[in-house]
Amino acid sequence: MADPDQIARFGRAILAGTLTGGVSLTLWLVVSAMLHPDISGDLAELLMAIPLLLILFTCIAFPLVVAASVGVGLPLSLLLNRFNRESRAVYTIAGAFTGAGVLALVMYWIQGPRYPSTSSFGFIALGALSGAVTGWTWGSTKYTLAPPAD
Repeated sequence: MADPDQIARFGRAILAGTLTGGVSLTLWLVVSAMLHPDISGDLAELLMAIPLLLILFTCIAFPLVVAASVGVGLPLSLLLNRFNRESRAVYTIAGAFTGAGVLALVMYWIQGPRYPSTSSFGFIALGALSGAVTGWTWGSTKYTLAPPAD
């Protein structure tokens, strides 16, 4: 049975990664639309759409962050713990690569034979950011609540 502290740490890491993915994608699209007046149309309509975009993108990010965390993050954590190699930096780097990989797969699935396009690299970068924040949060809370054994 999992320790309640471990479950709370996992939840915080998932929440941080999910919000990073949702907020960063929303900001990216809003700023892009504002820089291209032919896309944005009425600025008031764009600003009113921000909460909806944020909710939508956060709902999209959540299952991706959970799947990556369960499929890669937890097994990696067990492996690193077994060999006493855990560190905030390792989790952050692994999270960034995992996030980029997950978004690369998603973009390939969406774009098919047109992959990679210039827009896919932006999404992949946002995936790397979300994964890095997830890994950093996991590594940070892990050592705050349970310092590694010497």
